[in-house]
Formats: sequence, structure tokens, C-alpha cells
Amino acid sequence: MINAGLFTRFGADALFAMHNIPGMEAGHFATRIGTMTATEALSEITITARGGHAALPHMGVDAILVGAELVTALQSMVARKLDPAQHGVVSVTEFIANGSRNFLPGAAIFKGNARALTPATNAAIETHIQQIANGTARTHDFSVIVA
Repeated sequence: MINAGLFTRFGADALFAMHNIPGMEAGHFATRIGTMTATEALSEITITARGGHAALPHMGVDAILVGAELVTALQSMVARKLDPAQHGVVSVTEFIANGSRNFLPGAAIFKGNARALTPATNAAIETHIQQIANGTARTHDFSVIVA
């Protein structure tokens, strides 16, 4: 609409946007000067390991165990890698593996999102996700792809 000339035809002194805010009572809204809601960056991490039989875990690499370590590192990142005043959130919201009751998975995917109030915080979170994933992959026998 902006490219089509909306503000050329109809001048504006101020712009307001509304978005639902979880936890706010229905039928109400709030405002303030400055940023009020965060941007969202989606992520997907794919782990490729060796898998193996559950009775012989020492002969394989369990993608769920690797993923659990990564999830713990990611969930700790905001508390230990970002300035608390930067207001960042990292959430792992989905975890899928190809194992079964008696077989350690050789692949896992987990998905989530990061939210930040500024582009700089968003970039810092992205950098830390890459560092955690790459650092873990270098020290173990598996590969990690972050998308």
C-alpha cells in the first residue's frame, strides 16, 4: 500500500499498529512510545548421527541425546550470552526423531523461534545459535545443520 502511494494520497502524522498480546484481557489494548512487541526469527536444526540399537548405545550416537544437549544450551543462551537489557527469548517448540522403542535415532530435527526487540539482539541470538550448534558438532561424531 505504501508503494502504491497510500501516503501520497492520504497524508499521516502518525502510524499505529495493533497486535494481540498474550495474557492481555480480550477487548483491551495497550500502547506506549517505542517498541512493544518483538520480531520473530524461526529456526530449524537438523542432527545427523549414527543411531544404533538401544541395547548397544556405546556403538552409536543418539540424536536425541545430542538434541537434548543442544536444547539445554539454547535455552541457557539468553541467560548467559545476552545482556539482560536486550530482551531476547529463545524457545524450542518441536522435536522430532526417527528412533523407535528399541532403536536410538540417527536423525532428529527440532524447530523453534527466537524473539528480540532489536535487530542487533536478533543478530546476536542467531550468531549464538550457530556457535552452539557448530561447537557441539565439532566435538562429537555427528553433523548439525541450522536453517
